[in-house]
Amino acid sequence: MCITAWALALLVIFASCAPRRIIKPPPKVKTPGEVVALLATQEAHLHTYAGDIEVDFHSEKMNLSFGMELYYREASELAFTLEMILGIDVAKGVLRNDTVKVFSPFRNSYFEQKLQEGRFVEFGQQRFDLVSTIEFSIGKFGFDRDNPKFVGRQQGFYLYEVADTIWDKQFWVNPATVTVAKCHWRHRDQFYDLWISYYDFRKMDDRWRPKIITLLCPAKGFRIRVKLHQEKINVEIPDRFFQLRIPEDARWIEPPSGGTSLLR
Repeated sequence: MCITAWALALLVIFASCAPRRIIKPPPKVKTPGEVVALLATQEAHLHTYAGDIEVDFHSEKMNLSFGMELYYREASELAFTLEMILGIDVAKGVLRNDTVKVFSPFRNSYFEQKLQEGRFVEFGQQRFDLVSTIEFSIGKFGFDRDNPKFVGRQQGFYLYEVADTIWDKQFWVNPATVTVAKCHWRHRDQFYDLWISYYDFRKMDDRWRPKIITLLCPAKGFRIRVKLHQEKINVEIPDRFFQLRIPEDARWIEPPSGGTSLLR
């Protein structure tokens, strides 16, 4: 009996000396207003972008894969180099002062075009929303300028609506990481839909960035998969990246006669 009592006493003593588990309070859930404010701040503070991207385009008429170096700078400056998977440069382009210039060293030809309404390039009878394409790729959704409206919660996400002169947009945002997980864009005039999804996020400075972006347009029969290999945000990009040297003997050509994505 004494041995049992001593054993119980020792257990009580050791238990009282053991470190107590610290129960942390659950993380504070951000309100819809706080999430919008953080997204707006991130977008307002995105001044430059440099990325190494892989693009796979699939449609009933064409399958195409290419690598792309993309450089973005505020004041509507954009530069890109498209490279086929086999390694042949097929296009180098710049966007400055609302004018797009694209040069193909392989074919020694180029075209030049003024943006329509500050965002569209013309392809035959259709138009390509170049500015929106770049913005949803680098993480500019319009939360800092388009007065987003919170409309509810769905499966743990905050749902917001944003409208501009061309698109009615919906965004599903993860409040824990303040990241856009999915977008739905509906064209106001032609009433077709774009579904954009973001996957496999990684932390970059003050924000989370996806490694994979997919875009689906059922009405126009295409899908795009973008893989972001390397990205740098708010780094200094030399002016030479936004300068396109076109040889004097290069041929001027008409813009391509068929669009692929974000057509109007």
